[in-house]
Amino acid sequence: MPWDGTELRVTDLESGAVTTLAGSVSESVLQPEWVDDATLTMINDRSGWWNLYSVTLQGEGAVLHPEDAEFGGPLWQLGARTYGALDEARILAVRTVGDDSLVILDLAVGTSETIDLPLTSIRLGPQSGSRVLLTGGSSSLAGGLRMLDLSDGSLTDVRLDVDAMPDLAYVPLAEARTFHEARDVHTFVYPPRNGEFTAPEGESPLPEASAVYQERSPLTHVTSLTTPVLLLQGLDDEIVPPTQAELFRDALAAKRLPHVYRAYKGESHGFRRAETIIDAIESEFSFYGQVLGFEPPGVPRLTLS
Repeated sequence: MPWDGTELRVTDLESGAVTTLAGSVSESVLQPEWVDDATLTMINDRSGWWNLYSVTLQGEGAVLHPEDAEFGGPLWQLGARTYGALDEARILAVRTVGDDSLVILDLAVGTSETIDLPLTSIRLGPQSGSRVLLTGGSSSLAGGLRMLDLSDGSLTDVRLDVDAMPDLAYVPLAEARTFHEARDVHTFVYPPRNGEFTAPEGESPLPEASAVYQERSPLTHVTSLTTPVLLLQGLDDEIVPPTQAELFRDALAAKRLPHVYRAYKGESHGFRRAETIIDAIESEFSFYGQVLGFEPPGVPRLTLS
């Protein structure tokens, strides 16, 4: 994927010669932009952070603004922009550490100035003079297209994703939290908000309510199951690890409930490979046929344990 490894290449349209300037299978390069006929800027994560770099046509690179922050993001869609030149020395960029902020990087003096905006998610659009189009929003502001005037800091709505937001008294506001376990887990938590309701006294915050999590876990309620179960599991899934599915499978076996456990190598939380998707759908079809009493045509028959 583009956030894993990409290469920046330049092709001479007259000779057809192709030169690789940066990147590799383990180094991600994003948003290359021409500065002049011999130099480009780009975003590169060789340091572990997506920072801004310059690179010449000879492949000589230099970091423009080193910082433990992201100045790029996953290319879920091509064409995403997270920086743009304001002049020869200044760059307007989206800086991400948890949420997004908009900064002006002055490369001549090495400073970073944050622009005060009510947005926590930002992507840049075209620029014209002091005006910049951008998209974004926050947990309390609708996403959409807005125009920022850098001369006075004014932000004007152009077209929003929704015509009206719900009453903000009922809208959960995102809170950045880090949970320190075997490794740090960075999250956004959306605590419920309702001015007409107060939580029962003594109710524990979710991180402290281990008994509630145990009570609501599917594994806790395996003994109440009475019907067959089909488990489809990606072995690279970090969100729902295979160990959880295997615990559930073992509990089904101990209860002697008919079940099937299908594990797929190289798949994570959502199947991608064509062969996996075909096998999963055919497995479901065979499973439904056996449970509901019909014979699916042209589908291999699953063996229920």
